[in-house]
This record gives sequence, structure tokens and C-alpha cells, in this order.
Amino acid sequence: MKVGRNDPCPCGSGKKYKKCCMKKDAVVEIRKVREERFFQLKNELSEEIYQFLERSLPFSEKLRAETVFDQKINSTQNGDMFGPLFRLWYLFFHRFDNGLRGVEWFYQEKKNGLKAEKARLLETWVSLVPRLIQIVDMDDNGITVEDAFTHERFHMPFCETMSKPIPWGGTFCLLEPFGEGYYVHGVAIMEGPRGVKRAYAKINELMSETRQSYEQIAMTCFLEIVNELMDPYDFRHREMTKIDEVTLHYEVDDGKKLVHSLEKQDVVIVDEQKGKITKLSFAGKQYIYEDNLASSPVYMREVLGFIEINKHHLKFVTFLPDAVESFIKVMEKAGSVARFIKKTVRKLDAPKNVEFRSYAMQLGENVPLYFGALANQTLDIYQSLHTPQEEWDGKTVMQMVEQGKKEEVERWLQEREYISFMNAERLECPVTVDFNTIRRKFGLPLSPFVTLGEKRQTRLLEKQRTDEMEQYEQYDMPLEWMDSFFGKDIAEFFIEKTRGKSEATVSKYGTGLSIIAQYLLQSRLSSWTSITKDHWQQCIVYHYLEMNGDASINQAKSFFSTVKALAKWIDARYGTNHDKTVRSIIQTVEEEIYDAIRLLDLYVPYTTRKYHYWLQEIERDVVENALANHQVSGLFQITDVSAATMKCKHAESGKQYTISVTSFVRSYAKAGMIIRGNIVKTANSSRWKFIYVSRVFPKEAGQYLS
Repeated sequence: MKVGRNDPCPCGSGKKYKKCCMKKDAVVEIRKVREERFFQLKNELSEEIYQFLERSLPFSEKLRAETVFDQKINSTQNGDMFGPLFRLWYLFFHRFDNGLRGVEWFYQEKKNGLKAEKARLLETWVSLVPRLIQIVDMDDNGITVEDAFTHERFHMPFCETMSKPIPWGGTFCLLEPFGEGYYVHGVAIMEGPRGVKRAYAKINELMSETRQSYEQIAMTCFLEIVNELMDPYDFRHREMTKIDEVTLHYEVDDGKKLVHSLEKQDVVIVDEQKGKITKLSFAGKQYIYEDNLASSPVYMREVLGFIEINKHHLKFVTFLPDAVESFIKVMEKAGSVARFIKKTVRKLDAPKNVEFRSYAMQLGENVPLYFGALANQTLDIYQSLHTPQEEWDGKTVMQMVEQGKKEEVERWLQEREYISFMNAERLECPVTVDFNTIRRKFGLPLSPFVTLGEKRQTRLLEKQRTDEMEQYEQYDMPLEWMDSFFGKDIAEFFIEKTRGKSEATVSKYGTGLSIIAQYLLQSRLSSWTSITKDHWQQCIVYHYLEMNGDASINQAKSFFSTVKALAKWIDARYGTNHDKTVRSIIQTVEEEIYDAIRLLDLYVPYTTRKYHYWLQEIERDVVENALANHQVSGLFQITDVSAATMKCKHAESGKQYTISVTSFVRSYAKAGMIIRGNIVKTANSSRWKFIYVSRVFPKEAGQYLS
């Protein structure tokens, strides 16, 4: 919308536009127009010089120039920049057989025929000498760079050759004055503080060896210096070493019982349960990351290795030597449910002095996923403060701070902030890691590149076990619950309802609350007030049946009773209105869920699902292997039920199948119900039959099944 001269100024000052920002906007607009004209002239003049050389040089000399460039630039990084870099070097640094650089040759031959505007620009170009610069500050309009040799500072407006501030990044380039700022001429390959340090050392080395001035070295050895700038430390010359990938093998009697034991010890995170396979992470320390840019904390759990339970075989894999001993002790605590078989070791190549770390993340409902990456990087940086550094003869950052070596620590932090920013760029993360909290602790100047600047506040905590946690563990409350908004409430509710009661009551509430807690964890909700009617419905009509292959009528009734009691308890504590919602949902779907369980019972009896599920898995494998080309598997929604058949629509293909049913099945099968299983065509008939059923859902669960 166009702002009139006499309208209130959009900046909110209360003044008229003509008395406030109109002149500023006009200045900005004029600057943009001048800048666009400046870049247009640069492009035109560069092309004229290039075409002049193309016409003036024999093919052999052009080929020789390309060969020289390839010999001097041997970095494997920034390959997409080599074309523009070659053109810059070809026009401004390479000396041809006549002893002139391309820009000098063109100036000598064509300056008199140029318009005044281009002639002035060309005169500037002839006199340019590359500078080794580092970004040291920023504002809304651009960045400030510092010359590594003269320590002069230059303001560089944001533009097409400098579109964003790269924290502490540096380059070796031609810096061209225009208006009130400076601009990169041609191309600038940006690297971190270590790259600037290498280039600085290279220039000093060449000056010492040749007794030449900075200007002479910068012009004659441009490519050598750029190449040194680009060489990522430890990249081309990184030492490799061998690491052990250790695998422990166990024989397991009861996979469910073992998983329960591991969960009770609070040493695993269940990653996936699919059929006969359960995948878990072997978990270590717990951390909490708090950030004033995030609405709730990020919970992190150290992953020490990976566990896979396949029927009666367990396999644990890790690269961490300490994790092997820890896992062996954990399995000993699990008792006779598992027996050690063997240990295998595989040697793998890995970069020397590189640590392998992995974490499981839990974020609140409204916390963007990139905060997980921020938390991960923050933890890595804090741990690095205590890691011996080769460049300091094994001293840590903390030791260097204690010894007053703040300049060295400043350079280390700059490099880490640069690396962190580049990682965030790859992840498209719009927020930077907070280095200012560390800088305050060390008494160092704050970084201008941290999001929110001095207002940014973050905190990283290692979660310690407490007496309260030990108390909850006595009631089989996983510590994972205690990290979540609902954990303490569910624990108190459980203790209140079961203290002094029978084992049956304890079992009833324990089962029901486990189902609810598991759903709340998966849903990433952040508070009781954020739970909607749809959340309760998904938990009741879908999640309960999906996660409980041993569902029974009695168990379902106990679950409904627990959900209603918890909703009423939460309402009394927080003034919410969940009780009415939960009772309405259960009243609507209760009988449909009972029918779904009864139908499942007809295909797979409760005792088989409860106590012999592994036999069911074996049976399914045998049938699938024998009838691999004659069966259809997946989700089937009942569309019609008749005397001897029911019609089902296959969710994946949309195809309708007529399935034979018994009178008992007909009693409970209802249109809209969804069955997960396998069907096969019956002999001498167009009908099909279920040969395996794993779940049955009421029609209301359809929106949650994919």
C-alpha cells in the first residue's frame, strides 16, 4: 500500500510521513538504484574485458592459462566457485606473454574509447589489490570486515555479492569502494577463522621467502593464497584410525519381559515395534536445553548403542567401549530372561580424534524441529570445552581460560560459531546457536551474530537422579514420563488411586496410565490445556487398540474407567473440561470397541495374543512364505455384511473383496470396521478368507490409520 505524504508514518512515531521517514525511504531508494547501476556497469565492463582477451589471445595461450589455474587450485571444496574464480584470476591477476594483466592490457588499449563512467571504474580496477578480510560485526544494513594485516575496517552493504552475515567468516578478495561502502569484486570464497589464519601464515611465509612486499605477493600469488584459505583443516591430510564396532548377541526367552525390565532400569528408548522386531536405543545421560526463543524445553538423551530384538535373538551394536561394559551389567540385572551367546568385533576406518555422539530428542508440541539441532550443537560445544585440543598441547578450553589465554579462546569460539552457522545453513535453521552465554561466563565480548544478541538466554542442564525419581521408579514410573508435562500428575494420580489397594487395582491403573502416557509422549503435547477432543478420541479409538495386541473386554473397560477417572482428576486440579469430553467419546464408541475386540478374538483368541504371540508370528511367516504370490495384505474396511460374506475395501488398492465369514463373525462385523491382516482366495471360488488378523478397529479409527 502506498503511503501518502500527510499520512501517519508507518514506523509508528506519530509524525506525518513527510516529516519522518519519507526522506529516509527516498535515500534508500536512490541508493538501491545507484547500486543496481553500479553492478550493471561492472558486469558490462567485465564482459568487455573478457571478450577483448578472447579476440586478442591465441588458443594456445588461453589453454596455458587454464592449465596454470588447474595446477594451482587443488582444493576439492567450493567446486561450484571455480568458474567465477578462474574468470577473476584470468582478468585481474594472470600475466600474459606481453607482461600485462588482462585488466591492464584492456586499459592500455581501450581506455580512450570508454565513456567517463566506465573509464573511472576501470581506473579503480587497475589499482585494486586483494585484501585478507574477516567479518567482525553486523548491523541491519550490512557487515563490517577487518583487514587481517592493516586492521582497517570497512562496511559492506548487503547485496548480491554479500547477501548474509557469516559469523567470523573470512576471504581473500578484491574490495571495491562505491558510495559509502565497499563491495566484493568478482567472487569471494568464504571460509572460517582457521582459513583466514592459514592464508595469513601463507602470505607471511611468501613475503619472508621472496623478500617481496604484501602488494607484490598478493598480486603474484593470488591463487596460492586462495588455495590455502580453502584447504579445510585436517581435510586433505586428516589421519585415519581403526575403531571397533562391537556387537553383543543374546538369546531371549521373553522379549516383552526383557523390554519391561530395561524400561524399568531406565536405560532404553523404544524406537520401533513392528511385528516380531523391536528396536531400541541404549540410553545414557539426560539433558535439558532451555531457550527463550522456544516455548518449552528440549529433552535430550544420550544414545550409547542400538538394540534389536527379533523373536528370541537380541543384538546390541555400539562404537563406544564404555557402553559395552554398561550394557553387560544392565543385562545381568535383567536376570535369566536373556543369556549371553557371543561377542563379535568389526574393524572400521574413521577419522582420528573424531568423537561419535548421538542423541534422542523430545520437543514440545509447538517447538520447531530445528531447536533439536540447536540443542544438539549446544551440548556438543559445551562438551568440547572440556575436550583436550591438539593445537594447545592437550589443554582444554576451560584450562586455557583459567590461564588467562583469552585471545586463543576467542579464536576457538569464533571458529566454532562459524562451523555452527554453516551447519545451521545446511539444515535451513533460522536461529543461531547461543555463544553469548559462554562468552559472558568467560568475560569475553558478546558476538554480534547471535540471534537476539544480548537478549538471548539459554541454559543446558544435565538431569540428575533424585529421591523423587527413585520413589516413582518403585511404582514402575519410567523416568521418561517425569521429563514431560504429565509425568508428575500421572504419578501422583497413580499413587493416590493404588496406595493400599489390591494387585488388580494396581494393574488396572498401571495398564491404563501406560497407554495414556505413551500416547501423550508420541503426540508431543505440551500441557493438559493443549489436549483437544480429537486427541482424546485418537487415544481411545485408535491408539489403545493399535498398541495393545492383547486387548480384551475387561482390559478395555478398565482402560475406559482409568481415562474417565484421570480426566476428572485433572479437571479438579487445573480447571480444564476433559471429563465431559472423555465421557462423551467413550459413550459413543464403547460398544464399537468391544465389538472390534470380540471380532479380533474370533480370528485370534485372547490367550494366543496374550501368551503365545510369538507362535502367531511364526504361523504368519509360514503362511506368508507359502502363499506369497496368492495373498493380499494391509487394511481392509468392511463395507457390507450379508449372511455368509462380507465385502471389504482394500485401503491401498481401493479394490473390493468378497470374504467368507462364519455366523459368529457376522454377529460382530459392522460396516465401517477396519481389519489389518492377510487374505487369500479360497479354492474353487471367487471368495476370499482371512488367514491372519493382527488388529481390528472401529470405523472412528479410520481417520488415524494410514
